[in-house]
Amino acid sequence: MLPPCANGATARTLEELGATTINVSTDLAASELAELRAACTAPLDVYVEVPDDQGGFVRFYEVPEIIRAAAPLYVKLGIRNASNIYPAGLHLEDLAIKLGRERVRRAELVLRMLRERASAPRVASANNR
Repeated sequence: MLPPCANGATARTLEELGATTINVSTDLAASELAELRAACTAPLDVYVEVPDDQGGFVRFYEVPEIIRAAAPLYVKLGIRNASNIYPAGLHLEDLAIKLGRERVRRAELVLRMLRERASAPRVASANNR
């Protein structure tokens, strides 16, 4: 697995080598994400809630700005202050289900925030993809 991308030249090279999405560093500002966007057309994978072992940032309020700067992108939720369950197994099934439900709840929070705070981005739902 490649390390996260943090600059336009790397993003462009990854895309030229066949990458269909670009996993970016977790701490990039919207302006830095815009530089990546200018360098490639592949969707960016952007954590807006970063797992603790990758920095632990929570960036929900930045989502509208991030979308304006870097769309198309995938917003990722890693859940702060949660146990790392990978590699998962049956012994962790209940925790994995609860973490999955929590990710859905937090995704709903991000969508609600987008509806309330953002005028420009268009939010796709499962019904209009």
